[in-house]
Amino acid sequence: MLAVPRTSLVIDANIYLSSLMKSEQANQLLEACIEGTLVAIYSQHLLGELEDVYSRDKFRKWFTLEEGAALVAAIKLVGTEVPDRLPGDWPLVCKDADDNYLFALAEDSDTKFIVTGDKEVLKTFVPWAIPITLKQSLEILEDEHEWGTHLIGEDIDRVWKSIQAAGNEEIFLAVELFSEFVHKIQAKTLSKKAMQLLAVPGTEKGWENGIDDILGWVDGRGFGTRPEFISPDLVGIKLLPDVGRVVLVSESPRELRDILCLTMERCADLLLADGSDPLGIGGWRMHSIGDRFLSPSAVRPPNDPVRRRAAKKARKRLAELARRNS
Repeated sequence: MLAVPRTSLVIDANIYLSSLMKSEQANQLLEACIEGTLVAIYSQHLLGELEDVYSRDKFRKWFTLEEGAALVAAIKLVGTEVPDRLPGDWPLVCKDADDNYLFALAEDSDTKFIVTGDKEVLKTFVPWAIPITLKQSLEILEDEHEWGTHLIGEDIDRVWKSIQAAGNEEIFLAVELFSEFVHKIQAKTLSKKAMQLLAVPGTEKGWENGIDDILGWVDGRGFGTRPEFISPDLVGIKLLPDVGRVVLVSESPRELRDILCLTMERCADLLLADGSDPLGIGGWRMHSIGDRFLSPSAVRPPNDPVRRRAAKKARKRLAELARRNS
């Protein structure tokens, strides 16, 4: 039987301080680390920050110095230590530079989540780690979803900021536009031929002829926000059964089934003379949907005669769209 991977967390010193101050939620998180359900990632710098804070006289009405020292000893006993970088090597990502070490610690330990009560840290978005609240972290302790992972509720605006931080905004604007087209075609407020605007040159007929099947396939699905880069200009997006809310996954799903694979291509041959894309999606277009992503060898190159003719027609449609919108 395969061991279930334990989720690692970088836990900010302010969460440990809340535990010392008898926060029920903070103690629940700490107990999960002590029991081995979760793994607390720490460094000497993090412990030093915690010791500096809990030693202040103003906290004596809440806990003793001995209780603070006992917590540090517990973290060392059950947690996983990661060596500190020199401050000059910390990523420059936080409004308060003193918090940058948290993101270095997450990157060096390959840890996805930073649990914090600091509002500015929660507003910081980087490609390699996601700051979450204490309340969100406790969702990891709930029963696993059928995908074989835990789902953590998230705010859509924060998801978009994370996408932007990873440099993938145009890809997901294209996916969102595709979703919008699908819903409008289903509602009969948009012609099926409109999908030609979102198709890779040379694939338009396939999308138009197969649109009824495609509408059925994608109905009731959401999309994952971690693109799989097949090549620099070819990405795969997983279309997943919709769980009814915006979520993060605590670790890679082990039992993910019923996945559709959307292959997208960045089409430089669709950009206008000034390098713009009137749809505002950087040339990203839909190539195909199936049970697997395409390989680069399955894509018509820009110099293919069929593709060149299709791209020429598509640029004319896009240029007309740009003129109407100007």
